[in-house]
Amino acid sequence: MYRGGVLVTNRCAQGMARCGNGAMSLFCEWWENAPATLDFALQHGRSGAQLPAGAQFRVDAQTAHGRIGNGFKLIPQNSGDGQSLSGATAPTAPATFQFRTGGGNIGIDSFR
Repeated sequence: MYRGGVLVTNRCAQGMARCGNGAMSLFCEWWENAPATLDFALQHGRSGAQLPAGAQFRVDAQTAHGRIGNGFKLIPQNSGDGQSLSGATAPTAPATFQFRTGGGNIGIDSFR
C-alpha cells in the first residue's frame, strides 16, 4: 500500500492521482475560469482544495467514513458514516473536481 502525499498548485489542466494513505491537496493562489479536471482518490487520509473565493467549478466529493467541509456554501449530504457533495459554484463552471476518500475528511476551502 502506498503512503505519502500529493500537492498540486495552480493546475489548470487535467490531472488524476491515487494514493493508499496520506494527504492530497490542490492549492490555487490565482484562478482562471478555464476547463480543468482534477480527480483525487485516497483510501485513508485528508483530501481537498484551497481556492480563491471567486472560483467557478463543479465538485463531486464522497467519503465513506468522514466529513466534507467547504467555504462555498455547498451543502453535503449524510451517507452512512460519511458524506457526499455534488454541486457547482456557477451554472456553467468550466472546472470539475472529484474527491474520494474511504476514511478521512475532505475540505474545499475558500480564501480572498
